[in-house]
Amino acid sequence: MWTTVHREISPWDAHIVAGMLQAEGLTPFLHSVQHVGAYWPMSLMLGMVRVQVPLAEAEAARAVLQAWREGEFDAALSAEQALPGDVYCPRCAIYRWRWGRDGWASALATLCWGFGCVFPPPPTGRRCTHCGLRQTLAEMDEGTPA
Repeated sequence: MWTTVHREISPWDAHIVAGMLQAEGLTPFLHSVQHVGAYWPMSLMLGMVRVQVPLAEAEAARAVLQAWREGEFDAALSAEQALPGDVYCPRCAIYRWRWGRDGWASALATLCWGFGCVFPPPPTGRRCTHCGLRQTLAEMDEGTPA
């Protein structure tokens, strides 16, 4: 018997999560991933793309996902590969960025998403989802917080 441990709207993100679980020795299965390519609204109705594992591996999978959400994998990667300091938020020192678009770009991105455009406008900056710090692309290049 399989149980759902994670849900994603994007099939690419679901494949990344499944690959992470597989790298930890678990056996993930992506349920409804084909519906996204065939008819995207149907995948939302069916409960998005579900990352499932056998019932016996559910607790281990949830522990891996919790460690991932808390940034343990990011910390291990930065220690192993010596990522530059500007990867982390200068205010809270956590790697939880969300790319953003301002004004017309945000409206155009929403319009593109709604009509299925392939090329949405590029992001204009980023926001830390932990502390709320916002940075423009120019500030990111300079390495100074807003």
